[in-house]
Amino acid sequence: LVALRLARRAQGDDRRGAPSRPRRGGRVGQGRAGCATDSLVSGGCLISGSTVDSSVLFSDVRVHSYCKIEGTVILPKVTVNRHVVLKNAVIDRGCVIPEGMQIGVDLALDAKRFYVSEKGITLVTPDMLGQDLYRVV
Repeated sequence: LVALRLARRAQGDDRRGAPSRPRRGGRVGQGRAGCATDSLVSGGCLISGSTVDSSVLFSDVRVHSYCKIEGTVILPKVTVNRHVVLKNAVIDRGCVIPEGMQIGVDLALDAKRFYVSEKGITLVTPDMLGQDLYRVV
């Protein structure tokens, strides 16, 4: 019994709670499994072939392949397209992050496009991305 517990712990599962490396994602069989570590991932999120670390993802967030998300809060109904890098950012509800965009990597460039706090946190809203999510006609 002790040997079985040790073997499970070595595989990341101690059976006393959540696995030590929580994972949520798809495409496991194709070598591009999504992985979320030290993060809170709400139900309805999809992480496909990307890594999420030390972040919070609210409901209905879609993270497409080859993304790296670190220290970021992503509000509901956000789509993160392929090859995106997000570091120390807050992404507002309903944003669609374009393919290949890097946020939080170059703060000087981010300050021209988005709001950057004194501590280096980048705030991104749909308006800042040129998306008319909140426009009332």
